[in-house]
Amino acid sequence: MAPTRISLETVTRRKKTTTTASCFLSPLRLSAVVAAVVPCLVLLLTTTPASVGAAAATARSRGRFASPCSGSSGSLVVETLAAVAVEAREEEISDERMSLTFERLAHKADRLRRRVKALKTLYVSERFKDRSVVRDLDQVGLKLDGMPSTHAVDVASIAQTQAVSVVHQAFDDLARVSVFVDQARLGELLAENEHVTFEADFATIEDHHEEGLYLILCSLHTLSLSLGRSVDPGTYRDILALRVTEVDRNALRHTRDYLVLRDFEKVLERIEMQLAALKRLYA
Repeated sequence: MAPTRISLETVTRRKKTTTTASCFLSPLRLSAVVAAVVPCLVLLLTTTPASVGAAAATARSRGRFASPCSGSSGSLVVETLAAVAVEAREEEISDERMSLTFERLAHKADRLRRRVKALKTLYVSERFKDRSVVRDLDQVGLKLDGMPSTHAVDVASIAQTQAVSVVHQAFDDLARVSVFVDQARLGELLAENEHVTFEADFATIEDHHEEGLYLILCSLHTLSLSLGRSVDPGTYRDILALRVTEVDRNALRHTRDYLVLRDFEKVLERIEMQLAALKRLYA
């Protein structure tokens, strides 16, 4: 079954409300999930426009991927990969250096995947009292519009000539994910009537000093440049055009952010497999 994509086209401001959303809280069966779940998510398209301040904050978070090497963790990555970039400008990078670089990146992607998976498990246990909701979401295959594909790839067919395209696509996919992860973090920060917050957990996923999302983005960006290919301006334009709705119902936010974590894990798994395959090719 083809994934059902949910379009999130507007940025909204959280409104104070005492209304309790009933979407996704009652038992659901697969036969009714499309009728019950999709209308709830469609409410995301009918919320009010963002204030100037909220829109500006969202614009800043959307644009952060464009300079992934800024900040302390990014600076460390620049230092560790500087030799690779210099070597690329002066002479062809050795296979040994390429193999080591891909091995390190694959390891970081796998470590981040494990961290995302752990957060997803904890998030489900705290946010979904009825676990059948999560099962039904997975079976139907709901996806958020703008998130990258989670389709598996045949790593056995990867060749050295595809190294540049693999690195570029990995950067594109994770840059897209970064927009949704940052919105999830902001949602946790601004949430009301929650007894547990995951804001710090999302922030750690973004900025962990050894395996954070932006550290990996910085590594991919630097490696892409060292291989002689800068990030396509079209990538920046497309990602900057993404709009992630900040919902005003906790139940809707929980569903949206679960889908983000679920697909983020799958994207990282695919990227780790591709990088590991390239490592073996250059070994």
